[in-house]
Amino acid sequence: MKIKFIAAPLVAGALMVPATLSTPAAQAAIPTIPAVSSNTADAHKLLEDVNGRITSLNDDLKVAKASLSPMEVIDTIADLLKQAKQLKAQLEKIVKGVVTFAKSIPARVELFLAMCDTTHTATLTLQDKVQNAHSTVFLAIAHAINVLITINSTPAQLTDEVAALKKAIAAAQAMPDLKPTDVATKYVRAKLGRLIVQVRFDRNTCVINYKDRDTVRLLNRAIIRAGQVRSNAWVRVADVDQAIKELKAAYQDALKTPNKKGAPASPSSCMPAADAPVAVA
Repeated sequence: MKIKFIAAPLVAGALMVPATLSTPAAQAAIPTIPAVSSNTADAHKLLEDVNGRITSLNDDLKVAKASLSPMEVIDTIADLLKQAKQLKAQLEKIVKGVVTFAKSIPARVELFLAMCDTTHTATLTLQDKVQNAHSTVFLAIAHAINVLITINSTPAQLTDEVAALKKAIAAAQAMPDLKPTDVATKYVRAKLGRLIVQVRFDRNTCVINYKDRDTVRLLNRAIIRAGQVRSNAWVRVADVDQAIKELKAAYQDALKTPNKKGAPASPSSCMPAADAPVAVA
């Protein structure tokens, strides 16, 4: 299911209010949102949080593209990056004293962080779930983005979206896994894609400069075979799982091979661990 995401920038007015503005919505007490102080300490903390997520989102986007993740994932991460940059720009203005601190800002940042967490969790924990699990989560994220970019969203409305995201991810995690004989979804195949990306990186770090050509060639063949499974739209779940096992084993076999003559000792991070899986980002 292709989900269309609204790419409209976060409107500046959603994050600032004139100092003299006094409305019931602005004064309403929201128990889950801490009180806003007039100084810039809160803005500094929120800015740090947003900057941290920008870094992690950029990393996630690179991996998602390299592993040919579903467009729902790539589009969502890209849209979150756009919203993050808008939030960052407005928070920087607050820190500099250019604009005042609106009551909705903590709730907006909280919702943004929740969307980042939900996307990351869904990408890594729902891989083996039925398609409806992914649709449930990404529809909830799409709705949350609409609320985030709406100028007059209240803190209560923003906080309600955080709860809705938690409810969506919980509902998705409770849905059944695909059976081994089922056709693998794009999300299952993306799991293999992420492993391929990781093994390629580890090959360049731990194998090419230390092992002989035959070892490198055998590992490259294993990577190619895994890529062929990854690109098969009709591959079964069991075949993807088997390809993952075989690629992990091929990488471990390469690490166990003695270093070529004249090569330096392998870094400690490149030591083989027969029972340990290759780390997948």
